[in-house]
Amino acid sequence: MTFQRTGTFAALLAAATLLVGCTSPQPRHIDASGRYCFRASESPTSTCTLHAIPSEQVEADVKRFEPEPGALTLLIVRNRWADAVNQVDVSVDGAGPITTVPESLVQVRLPAGRHRLALWWDATQSNLDIDGAAGDVRFVEIQGSTWFVGSRYRWFTGDEAGARSRALSSRLIAVMDLAR
Repeated sequence: MTFQRTGTFAALLAAATLLVGCTSPQPRHIDASGRYCFRASESPTSTCTLHAIPSEQVEADVKRFEPEPGALTLLIVRNRWADAVNQVDVSVDGAGPITTVPESLVQVRLPAGRHRLALWWDATQSNLDIDGAAGDVRFVEIQGSTWFVGSRYRWFTGDEAGARSRALSSRLIAVMDLAR
């Protein structure tokens, strides 16, 4: 009886250890040139931004999500569990591209009105039109998945509370000001 309990306990402990490993934060770092790199725990390589990222102080300021009275503030969030390896290009009103990586955040300041967002992956483009007034803070997400049969990316706008939470756990990789 004791042997059976010990075996059950050992099996539960092993399962819990595996689950903790799956939910642990993925390794992230800033390389010597100031680029942000993401590496999924099961991947031997990192996916890095093309350019140096803003400072931690700028990131802290952006993550307050404060409105700017004369501009629409757009936060582009890329942080989904099945999105782990690819660089995906994003443009706003034709400006850019900004190359995003997993667990990243981009802030864009825009004039009030209608704007076109575009993302490209593997010769496929996905567009999203977004409207906003001066002083608005809007969240949009890049929803992606990477599987052995391929990767897919699209825009998603249906979950502001979730996007805000995912933005807080993402790394700010770019700030773009198109409001002027």
